[in-house]
Amino acid sequence: MSNILDRQPVNTGRQVELDIARGLSVLFMVLIHTLQYSTQSSVEHSTMGSIIYFLGGVPAAPVFMFLLGVGIVYSKKADSSYFIKRGIVILLLGYALNAARDSIPALLFGWISSDSKLMGYAVYDLVDVDILQFAGLALIFFGLVKKFNFNNYIILFLGLFFSVINLFLLQIQVENFLLFLLTGLFWGSHQLSEFPFLTWIFYPIAGYFFGQLLIRCIDKTKYYTVVFSSTFIVLLLSVFAYIFSKMWGLNIFNNPPYFHHTLAENIVYTAFVLCWLSILAFSSGRIPTIISQIITRWSQNVFEIYIIQWVLIGWTTYFISHLNFVGYILYTIVILIVSDAIAYLYKQQKMSKIA
Repeated sequence: MSNILDRQPVNTGRQVELDIARGLSVLFMVLIHTLQYSTQSSVEHSTMGSIIYFLGGVPAAPVFMFLLGVGIVYSKKADSSYFIKRGIVILLLGYALNAARDSIPALLFGWISSDSKLMGYAVYDLVDVDILQFAGLALIFFGLVKKFNFNNYIILFLGLFFSVINLFLLQIQVENFLLFLLTGLFWGSHQLSEFPFLTWIFYPIAGYFFGQLLIRCIDKTKYYTVVFSSTFIVLLLSVFAYIFSKMWGLNIFNNPPYFHHTLAENIVYTAFVLCWLSILAFSSGRIPTIISQIITRWSQNVFEIYIIQWVLIGWTTYFISHLNFVGYILYTIVILIVSDAIAYLYKQQKMSKIA
């Protein structure tokens, strides 16, 4: 690897393939959210619906979380307190988003329609553990890594330790509402725990190690060739392992719910993420400029777009639902355009104030 990696960070600028991957994850995120909240059952469970479910799965959340780890390496802010404070803010913002997109509209429309069941949902929706809660915990984790100056061996050990603990804790389901407020943040103790720390921290840690190599890369073509070939082999082996386990009843892959998967899926999903990044690196130069600019803008505004699109979907779902495929596409386009525009205007206003 001496002709691929330098001893010191040399590849410190923006990485086009990472921007494209993050930007596409925004698109896939909106596609899956509008599909789940606004369409007829026949659309959701159609062939196209299955494709969208795939795109809204591994190429979306795991990619976003993997890139969070890469971003830690590339961040110009090395102070541990910055990551811890930002993590706490994002964690709390996750609950604020729950209120804005779910609880407040549920209370309002439940009161208007005298639907006590709908008003009851508002309480449970408030404590939903979504991706912002996880992102907050992940940033706090990396803040502690920096504070105590953990080396890579300790970080690797912690990642494996979390995965092993997760295997056991997933068997423990918590029905007590108050207890779930804590346990749901760390493992899939309830269906409302969608992004528990122990399941999903694998991806930022993997991204963190990947970023340490990428930032030292002096030949990205060779680097991504090695990454693609090695991880593609892992994907092929995982297919054979799955078939073999089915034939012999070994259950290597236990087919857990997507949000509560375990170490075997962590490895396979990470291999897919690395293959995906490699493909984007090889093809980034062939993407038309106007499309590349749009995707890059989504990447830079991913945090704002995520919040805006959820609020829009959370409120409009009371008026727009059971759409056919054409209606779904039009609705998704509107949500994406409006979210993109509001996020862009917000960032522009924020930058003008700083200037």
